[in-house]
Amino acid sequence: MEKIKAFILIFGLNLRFLLQVTLEQEFFIGNMIIYLILLLSIDFSKHYRYLLFLMLIICTLPLNMEAMRTGFIILVCFFCVKIDIKDIALYNFISGIIVVGIVFYLIDGGILKNESNVYYNALGQLRIRHSLGLGWNKFSLYVFSILINLYILLGEKYKIVVCVIIGGISYLCYKSSGSNTAFYASLVLILSHLFCIYKVNKLVIKRTRIINTLLLFIPFLFILIAIIGGLLLHETLLDSLLSGRLSYINIYLHSITFKDAFIGNANMPNVIMDNSYIRLLFEGGITFFVFFYSIYYKTIKSLDEGNIYLLPVIISFLVIAFSETTLFSIAIIGYATLWIVLYQGAFKYDNK
Repeated sequence: MEKIKAFILIFGLNLRFLLQVTLEQEFFIGNMIIYLILLLSIDFSKHYRYLLFLMLIICTLPLNMEAMRTGFIILVCFFCVKIDIKDIALYNFISGIIVVGIVFYLIDGGILKNESNVYYNALGQLRIRHSLGLGWNKFSLYVFSILINLYILLGEKYKIVVCVIIGGISYLCYKSSGSNTAFYASLVLILSHLFCIYKVNKLVIKRTRIINTLLLFIPFLFILIAIIGGLLLHETLLDSLLSGRLSYINIYLHSITFKDAFIGNANMPNVIMDNSYIRLLFEGGITFFVFFYSIYYKTIKSLDEGNIYLLPVIISFLVIAFSETTLFSIAIIGYATLWIVLYQGAFKYDNK
């Protein structure tokens, strides 16, 4: 029964994403129904270690509506904790393929538009991007979320074949959309996977303290890089190469208040913020960041030969999160896979 509920939830959320992007509207009643289903389906007594995070986030709702998003992430983690991650990946993969099929059908029928954007980047190179019905970058990021779930399904058993499939599809997506972020993230996924196959297992996870420590500090490292880059490197060539992302971070950092650091703030400056770590800190607030790092820390500590194949998923998400809002973009429900992987790892760590 739980698997049926999970499939219905995931398929519904994927369709909600399609409707939100194409109609550019929030579906308040539909969102409330989803929240109600989650609340009625969760046995909260099993999650007592993390209930405080959820309660604190709920308390901040009057001051920070972004807490709706962060609270939803935690509820999804609670709901999926006992469902096999490969089942979750299968539901996401099937739903994703259906949504992509619908998108191409609507483009072919003229309902959705495949708009083009031609420009020169900071190096003077001609770039052509295509919206493919979902908007700039959204299609490639959505396909990347499908590939992540495909990797979870096949990566453990078909070690080389999965690299060929993911590499081929991500390259075709890159050539079709002109969006390179998801393509680079796919390369990180493949390289991390190959590294795990040939070098990790017992050596890295159990014996090499340096790599284990590095994994634990990657989120802080990326936060530090983002803050330093935003403060010192905005309006530089590097900023131009990153499509102005460092300037946006700079605006954010000069707009935050003491309150924002603790409870978060959904009403940040009206700029494009494509760095998940800055948003994690200042839109999610310290409560949600502590929740994130708590489950991240425990999952890294619990990695063993049985679940080491999930490490490339974590690494690729951490990398793409530096230039995209994938940690928060759970409207693309495939990205919730990372949170589920982390929470299941933490749950395993707590109950071993």
